[in-house]
Parts: sequence; structure tokens; C-alpha cells
Amino acid sequence: MEKQYTILVVDDETDILESVFFELQLEGFNVLKASGGKEAWKIFSDEKTIDLVITDVRMPEGDGVELLERLKENSPEHPAVLFITGHNDISDKESKEKGAQSIIAKPFKISRLMSEIKKCPDDEEKS
Repeated sequence: MEKQYTILVVDDETDILESVFFELQLEGFNVLKASGGKEAWKIFSDEKTIDLVITDVRMPEGDGVELLERLKENSPEHPAVLFITGHNDISDKESKEKGAQSIIAKPFKISRLMSEIKKCPDDEEKS
């Protein structure tokens, strides 16, 4: 049986969160969502099967950089992390040094997001 690829989407902007959640479900992914880093960490702690985290950088309830650091402390190789941001809080170089796969500037097209997802590890296990 083929493994279902699981993505956790984290953003405090409800319209972006719901839009990305919906689009990824249409692509056949198992998708979970959280509105901040603290909620995302709880979900990750409960759901050890998350393959990819797509997270905003700047959020009031735990930012994406803190979330990335906690994820990498817990499991250095997994899950892959993509940042999305509307600010210049972190450079592409800095995000990669911290362990993120990529950073995508808001606003973005879903096709760009899908392209970045395909570059993430465990590519062969995706739907």
C-alpha cells in the first residue's frame, strides 16, 4: 500500500490557510492545518507522520522560525519545511542554514508552491 503524503499548513491568515489547505487536498495530499506555531507543534507532537510543514514566518502564536527550530531539534531530517512570508524577516540563505527547504514570498501562485513541494525529500512517496 502506497504511503499517503501528509502536509501540515501553518498560517495565521485564514484565507491563505484555507486556500492552501483546499488546493493541497485537491492534489491528493493528506493535509492538516494550524493557525500558529504553538498549535502546529502540538499537532506535530501528536501526529508523527507529517512529511512536510508549510509555514508562515511571522505569526502571533509562535512564529515559523521557532517552529522550524523545534522540529529540527526533535527530528533533524524530517519533516521538510517550506517557509511562506510576506515580509523580509528571513533571507533565503538564512532559512536554508536553519534547515528549511525553501522560502516563498507572498503573494504566491499555487503552481509555485506545488513546484517547491515536488523538490522536497521523499518525492517518490508523494501522491
